[in-house]
Amino acid sequence: MSATAAFRRAWQLLWSRPADSLCFLLIELALRGMVLSPLLFLAAEEGQYLALLCVPLFFLIVPPARANAAEVYQQALRGGRLLSLRLVICPDWGRKVLRGLRQGLLLLLWGLPFLGVTLWLMYLYSLEGSAGSTDALTLYSPLVSLGGDAVRGGLYALGIYAALLVPFLFGCAFHSGRRHELALGSARVLKGRRAGLIWCWLLGALTLLPFFAVCAWAAGSALGGLKNLLDRSGDAPALTVSVWPVAAAFVLLLLPAMPLRGLAQAAWVRSRWEGKA
Repeated sequence: MSATAAFRRAWQLLWSRPADSLCFLLIELALRGMVLSPLLFLAAEEGQYLALLCVPLFFLIVPPARANAAEVYQQALRGGRLLSLRLVICPDWGRKVLRGLRQGLLLLLWGLPFLGVTLWLMYLYSLEGSAGSTDALTLYSPLVSLGGDAVRGGLYALGIYAALLVPFLFGCAFHSGRRHELALGSARVLKGRRAGLIWCWLLGALTLLPFFAVCAWAAGSALGGLKNLLDRSGDAPALTVSVWPVAAAFVLLLLPAMPLRGLAQAAWVRSRWEGKA
């Protein structure tokens, strides 16, 4: 099965039972919401450090949830339903947590360039902050030097920073089929066939482009408002001008792509597994 055929198969399954697909998505969002719930502690200054509970909750909830979703994808490809108790019932939870930790360590290695630069920028910011010199004008001059004006310079800086994510994204593509292999009970389905898996992952990434296009437009609007404010040539636009389009794009463009990408990868890995059976 080609990557495009896998996406057609996934699309057909999702639309054959739209109610099941919607419930599947809501359950997955609820599980991710549990991970993010400690962020509410940021509202109280005395308990802000408790927001760090997001980190252990992520590894305790998300890897088993993704493994369970992979098993449900295979169930749907065999003619079953996407709405299943298997999404929330996990008898081998500990094993799936350990597998998730191992996968996280592997992805951490791929993400070291981006992580290193991020920590370096945070260090510089902390030094400037301690000296009391961090303000909008401090950031304005380097951006102008980079791009000729603040807007173009900001976009160039964001582009360079985003390029550091390329190795990490490649790692995500390289390891993306592992949970589907395990859902099939096989550990060697993808050996020697990673190129097809990466192509399938890249096609899935294309479904995210409309959402990121809206985000890029919102970022450009915000940077334009910052330039006007610093040049004293106008007022900065209201925050909602940028926030509401991003929120709408998240609901309408990003969320529907989540089960489509996972189910398409499951279909592609299954086709490789059936070819070896």
